[in-house]
Amino acid sequence: MKFQHTSDIAAAVDYVVTHKYDYDNLCVINMSLGTTAKFSQCPCDSVGDNPDYEWLGILRDSLDAAKDAGIVIFTSSGNNGSCTQMPAPACLSAATAVAAVYDQDLGREPNEPNSYHTDYGGSWPYCYDEPTYADLITCFSNRNGCNELAAPGRHIKSAGMGGGTSNYTGTSQAAPHCAAVAALMYEKADYFSTIWPTPAWIVSTMKSTGVATVDNCATSPNPIRVDAFAAVNEFIEPWAGYKYKQPPRTSGYGIDIRCDRLNMINRILADDFVCSASGPITRIVLFSSYHDDFIQTVDSIHLRIYDNIPDPDGDGPQISRPGELLWQADFDRNEDFIEDTYYEIPPLTIPTAWWWDPAAGDDPIANNDSKTMRYDIFIPPDESFVQEGAPCEQKKYWLAVYANFEWVLWPMPAFGWKTATTSQNAAAVFSNDDGTTWNELKHPQEHPWAGTPIDFSFRLFGSVCCRSIDYNGDEKVTFEDFAIFASDWWLAEPAGDGSLSDLNCDASVNITDLEIFCNQWLNDCTYNCLGD
Repeated sequence: MKFQHTSDIAAAVDYVVTHKYDYDNLCVINMSLGTTAKFSQCPCDSVGDNPDYEWLGILRDSLDAAKDAGIVIFTSSGNNGSCTQMPAPACLSAATAVAAVYDQDLGREPNEPNSYHTDYGGSWPYCYDEPTYADLITCFSNRNGCNELAAPGRHIKSAGMGGGTSNYTGTSQAAPHCAAVAALMYEKADYFSTIWPTPAWIVSTMKSTGVATVDNCATSPNPIRVDAFAAVNEFIEPWAGYKYKQPPRTSGYGIDIRCDRLNMINRILADDFVCSASGPITRIVLFSSYHDDFIQTVDSIHLRIYDNIPDPDGDGPQISRPGELLWQADFDRNEDFIEDTYYEIPPLTIPTAWWWDPAAGDDPIANNDSKTMRYDIFIPPDESFVQEGAPCEQKKYWLAVYANFEWVLWPMPAFGWKTATTSQNAAAVFSNDDGTTWNELKHPQEHPWAGTPIDFSFRLFGSVCCRSIDYNGDEKVTFEDFAIFASDWWLAEPAGDGSLSDLNCDASVNITDLEIFCNQWLNDCTYNCLGD
């Protein structure tokens, strides 16, 4: 990438920080770029205090702000083949510089004697590697003490701008590998973790789970080659039993809806979910906030599950809503659930977060609540709700929630269920008469998203997915189940015949169904279905 002024790059980073919460927690920046100026200092932050390098100070301050906002930054090391110098921003402490490695034996590289690295978008000083092999640092990579990570960067085939594919070489191909792995780590953390990773934790985890490299440069720090699978799965709970998700909107224009008991009235909120595989729900994860961040420990959480009454008139005045009460239970603190901070907006910037108590008839208010709480509720299998459904015959249910406080000091805490990042199925509903009547929830007129449906954030777990592909009925998912599926998949007619292999229910058995099965089998289901 070419740019005229370093201040342009700093402005771009500042834009990401400023708008981080408009896109619900932007958390990774890739910077496949570098200055013509190179620095032997590592890090080079202090050079920015020199009046002759004011531009470096501007860039440093922007990257520091991004890191302080919880954004991890990966930069290309540059392609000058230096063992002692690094360009900016790779030399800055807030950035993680990434060198390039080979991912296989390519013979001599480049394969023409006395050639320059002018192929694949580069124009670099002459050097060559012979032999080449996986995890060998390429001779054209800059690396000094600032270089912490490495990733494949020679002959990289990827998606092309405007469509098709591209084939390039350079550390600018290596840095995006690390950025993508970091994005996956944040995504997995959003699904399952009880912590929100910091940039330093992301990088240190990549280093501790990565692979050693070999470098012909005598002064090389031997940066660690990132291992995507190991890094993503280092701190994440198993996928086993994962059933349904609606991720929380932790900032931006999220509108937290109050759902606790006050003056003998239960403010009950409910949102719908679909079941595509029968089985018990043994764990429910909720996300909440407290009005004005006045956090008090919840004494109990009451959950209900209803069947669904479909919307009888489409966009008319009637709504899809909870029907018959099928299951309910109270869960007590320290016995049945774990309460923990899920995410806290850094003090650098506090965006508008909305708060609303529609059951009390209050107007919504723009607020600055910064903390998102997480509640892991564990349900004994013999006391759990057993949902019913199949991939091609999904069934809809409603999850209803309200919380209780006891022995609290004034002012009374206000507990809100957090809204989700996306709207799925029908709009959520609320009731202040113990579920006799339900009222649809849409963003109020005062809100920027006025009139759009509101959905709540939660996740459901249980031994559902495992049983859904336990084809031989032995209550275990093993290679025997895979063999049964593969045989049916191989013999199925292309147009589909309603066989067990049509997992996405599109009346066609194709490679997509095989991918779905493999993902379930590998990630969700390699465990004993009768286990805890």
